[in-house]
Amino acid sequence: MNIDFKDKALEELYTSGRTKDHKYSKLAPDVIKRYAKVVNFLRSARRLEDLFLIKSLHYEKKEGDLNGVDAVWITHSTGSSSIALQMKTE
Repeated sequence: MNIDFKDKALEELYTSGRTKDHKYSKLAPDVIKRYAKVVNFLRSARRLEDLFLIKSLHYEKKEGDLNGVDAVWITHSTGSSSIALQMKTE
């Protein structure tokens, strides 16, 4: 899959493992590693259905105001940090 980062801070976090953006600068190192791992899963997926097989992504189709948006979750198991990645399907 092609990844188009709408948030430059998230792209920086993926490529360098850190960012100066205050929203993400305090994330724990293991959350950042998990984020990079999930982005790599997304990049390696050949089709959307491949993501269904990776249960830890918690892939879901959003409804209501976010209708048409798909999401995977990145969570930190010992804390409450999370980042939602949203994917538009066309």
